[in-house]
Amino acid sequence: MNLQYYHRFLDIGHGIGNTVLQAAYTVGCEALGIEVVELRHLLAEKNQMKMAEINDLHNRMRDGKVWPQLTYSMPCLCVL
Repeated sequence: MNLQYYHRFLDIGHGIGNTVLQAAYTVGCEALGIEVVELRHLLAEKNQMKMAEINDLHNRMRDGKVWPQLTYSMPCLCVL
């Protein structure tokens, strides 16, 4: 895949968000993940917050480039 910063990346069934984070932070594109399993979605949000902290620190040490926002969507919950 030749993903570029001006593309939009969609991961259906994003799990804990690794692929969405990778696309957003290495390429700089807009990245969206959709997950129906609530626990995985919550873990992805936690990973996103951790990555945002790392990115903020990195930006203060570098040239100040800010990567795009990541968006995680949970269209429905799996209720057992």
